[in-house]
Amino acid sequence: MNLFVLVSTGQRVANLPPVLEIAQRGDQVLWVESDDAYRLNWTSAPRAVLEAQGLQTWQVVRLAHVNDPSLLTATLEPIARTVTGRYAAVYLVTNGGTKHTPIGLLNAFHCCAPRLLYGDERPAVYSVFPPGLAAPPAVAPYTRHRLDLADILRLNGYAVATGCQPVRLWPNPLPADLQQEQYGVDEPYTYQLHEQHYAWASVPRGNQRVRFEDLAGLVPDVYQRWMRTLEQLGYAMTTQNVSNVYFGTLNLGEAARQAASRRASGATPPAALIGPSLERAVARRVWGWLQANPHPAVQSVWTGVTIARENSLHQSEAEYDLLLVLKNGVLFHLECKSANVESRDLDVNTHRLRQAGSQLARSAVVIPVFTRCAATPWFAALHATRLRLEEQLGRPHVLPFTWPGQPEVYELPNADPSEAFRCQPFEDGLTALLRPYRP
Repeated sequence: MNLFVLVSTGQRVANLPPVLEIAQRGDQVLWVESDDAYRLNWTSAPRAVLEAQGLQTWQVVRLAHVNDPSLLTATLEPIARTVTGRYAAVYLVTNGGTKHTPIGLLNAFHCCAPRLLYGDERPAVYSVFPPGLAAPPAVAPYTRHRLDLADILRLNGYAVATGCQPVRLWPNPLPADLQQEQYGVDEPYTYQLHEQHYAWASVPRGNQRVRFEDLAGLVPDVYQRWMRTLEQLGYAMTTQNVSNVYFGTLNLGEAARQAASRRASGATPPAALIGPSLERAVARRVWGWLQANPHPAVQSVWTGVTIARENSLHQSEAEYDLLLVLKNGVLFHLECKSANVESRDLDVNTHRLRQAGSQLARSAVVIPVFTRCAATPWFAALHATRLRLEEQLGRPHVLPFTWPGQPEVYELPNADPSEAFRCQPFEDGLTALLRPYRP
């Protein structure tokens, strides 16, 4: 039986991957909890997740703070003396606390010949330092633990929202709806769908106000998103929530006027919704990429995830198109966009993701770039969106969704001066995005 000494931290997921990787059922945990950790309830959720995996909480030790080695030594050394020889190994997990915390832990538990255990962000590996630091650490990738999306959300007081049925895309067989999606497989159909949506979006927007009673019928999806922002305002009157309501109201008005103009013009709506089609096509390509070359840092991939706080599961806070769960507990979101997108909306989703996962959570935007269509107006619009997002987010965080085998260099017609743009294959961009996490 082993003992793991964990320092409670606001980044609740940080301690868990290395512990779960090497722990066995019946191993024990000693929590070191500062007054702040107790007040902010940092320990209860990680403790519950570890206990659900078969670990036992031996005790929780409280002290004023964890950044003073002398205080840690005075508090923990008497406890360390009582456990000398009782365990096969004592592991001091150094992901929690401040820079001075490991000094106090090592000093307090020196009589137990402890090992240091640490989990890295990039690459996604863990390190075990031997007793006495007599040799370099043993560094290894995660291969054993099963920490996944539900656990990571639970650690921060979140869960899947009521009514949401997320799909664990990988590692699993490809779902039927992804197999049947024509977008991204049938080239003429895909291009025609973009042409239809571009023409639909290009109908001039009128300036006449739309009655409130007509909103739900004209733009049901936008209306429902706006209603959710109002619910969040009722939950907490924060600056962020007020801002979301303000911008959501502006978007609702613009979308309603656009829809009213389309109805009045008699314009033919597209044959299918392009947003969900793109999401399914991207999910299918990610699945194929992982099937061909499983990434050692990827634990699972999820589609259609809507999250909410555990105490208000009916109030959804954010929706995610494609979520990658990495083995070090990091959440990586791929947001699929088939038209114009505001970076503010992406910032809000990333903020929510970091609340629900950790500050290490990351996002990237996937946008179609089909270079054989470089001469079309709809391609020019997507190209402009791509450049703007690359400027705002950084090029590595914008993934072009490409057609297999398409030209990697393109030019826009009638551009003065002419300029060549490069667009690497989607899978190459995905590989580069996750390369820092590869062990």
